[in-house]
Amino acid sequence: MKSILYLIPLFFAFILTACQQEKIPITTDSEVAREYYVKARDLAERIRYQEAVEYYKMALKHDPDFPMANYAMTIFGETPSERLDYFEKTKSVMDQASWGEQQLILALEAGMSAYVKKQIELIEKLVKEFPRDERALNILGNIYFSQQEYEKAIEIYNRALAINPEYSQTYNQLGYSYRYLGDYVNAENAFKKYIELIPDDPNPYDSYAELLLKMGEYEISIENYEKALKIDPDFMNSYMGLASNYNIKREYSTARKYLKEFYLRSKSQDLKRTALTALIISNVDEGNLDGAMKWITRRYDDSQASGDTVLIAGDINLMGYWYRLKDQPDEAMEKYRQARELIAQANIPENIKNNFRRVYPYQEALIALMKNEFDLAQEKQIEYQEEAEKVENPNQMRLAHELAGQIALAKGEYSEAIEQLQSANQQSAQNLFRIAQAYEGMDSLDKALGYYARAANFNGFMDIDYALVRTDAEKKAAELQAKLKNM
Repeated sequence: MKSILYLIPLFFAFILTACQQEKIPITTDSEVAREYYVKARDLAERIRYQEAVEYYKMALKHDPDFPMANYAMTIFGETPSERLDYFEKTKSVMDQASWGEQQLILALEAGMSAYVKKQIELIEKLVKEFPRDERALNILGNIYFSQQEYEKAIEIYNRALAINPEYSQTYNQLGYSYRYLGDYVNAENAFKKYIELIPDDPNPYDSYAELLLKMGEYEISIENYEKALKIDPDFMNSYMGLASNYNIKREYSTARKYLKEFYLRSKSQDLKRTALTALIISNVDEGNLDGAMKWITRRYDDSQASGDTVLIAGDINLMGYWYRLKDQPDEAMEKYRQARELIAQANIPENIKNNFRRVYPYQEALIALMKNEFDLAQEKQIEYQEEAEKVENPNQMRLAHELAGQIALAKGEYSEAIEQLQSANQQSAQNLFRIAQAYEGMDSLDKALGYYARAANFNGFMDIDYALVRTDAEKKAAELQAKLKNM
């Protein structure tokens, strides 16, 4: 399982003393709170998040003003509203934190606002001050990882391991970095070292299983996911991993059996929503959009019961996405408008609202594209790209290129489509499929076949993009292969 380490405060190893300033300190007046925090941090580093939350809460019980325990709960809180409440508390006690901890708080705030450049600058500054803190380096590597700068992430992870070769978590992220680069040999070596270091934990087997899934080794992948669940039957990610394997094998009833067990075992609303999302994806993979709407509605009902405005808006946006899949642009746009109104009314910081607002031109461009209103689509694409450039967010820039590529593809401007899509997210099976369509439009059938095959064999982990194109990519690859054979 990939961790969310670019967000998680997993970098405080030592108690604040004069001889330990090479590590970022832990600031609290309560030794009991510190002990609970360190226990929680250890569990979180091993991706045992549900257990970690209980210890973070116990730390806060003994010191409600503990800056980094509040920071941790900003990430692990059950709902957006709860997480924002913890972050407001974190900011209110920030003056009690050390300089290093303050950098982390400010970096988290930058990340929440999608200001990636600022986030990187803050953590680079932190690493310069604490060059011997492997956890600080790990966080920096994770930020680069989250922006798909895998080579840079690998270089930083190796710096962390040079400090502490026994720091297991870095091997996890190192394995994923190599995996995304297509270097399966080094990825496997990293995951095997991860297993060697903590053989009695579930996540090493889970991460290795995900690599095996990507490699098409489905049966061995299933065995490793089962190993993870034998160690910890509540290790929820492995249920999704098993379901991903069975989706690809088109054994959907088995896939959903695991996902329903995931839902029932989940102790938090956040995890239950994740299980429901996976059920949506499984139905999309099968081509059953009506079945997907059943689970979207279930998510929406759960959000309504929670009363969390951000969750409700998210599910209404998801309904808009479903209407797009059903080729109903007006209905989709109406859902997007409803979601916007909720966000405008939500009691959340303005910087978070601005992050939501930046996506609106993107949605409008997609709807215009569905209606073949190319001029409007391009106008909105430019508006979205300009917003992405303002915050210097690489992932949003990739999305802007993806949108430009879709518009060019729809207009039959195939060379432009390829250029734009190759600057988009290459970890998206949909983009690989679109590049294949563009090459086919240019009668470059060999190249088209290569991209269709890559999309068909993408083997994504509970991946909506892959679910949407997998069957069509398989058909197109077979069709072109036969065509080329007969030429």
